[in-house]
Amino acid sequence: MKKYVFSLLILLLIAVHSFAQKSESKEEQLFTSAVIEYKNANYEKALSLLNELVKINEKHPEAFNLRGNCFFMLNKYENAVDDYSKAIKINNKYKDAYKGRADTYQALKDFNKALDDINKIIE
Repeated sequence: MKKYVFSLLILLLIAVHSFAQKSESKEEQLFTSAVIEYKNANYEKALSLLNELVKINEKHPEAFNLRGNCFFMLNKYENAVDDYSKAIKINNKYKDAYKGRADTYQALKDFNKALDDINKIIE
């Protein structure tokens, strides 16, 4: 289900960016490129792009969420939790970040924290 929802998000982002102005900002270019790299399972390359992006804008919840997804796919669960938490701190209603963090807590076998995040999604 997570892959399906994220795939839809990726398609939506690509569609939105394809209609955007030709002179995208550096931030937009980095995020779009990172999404493409993530979609192509180039997680290390996506991380590199996202690291550059968060240096430009440390208040970009989607960048932290996507970076969390990359870390999750690389089995770097503690890093994933940190980035999902940063996305949530920036936007405490960001359900995708709660879902990613819940999945990561589940992978870490911290079921109580996973359940807490799932409950926040339902609220």
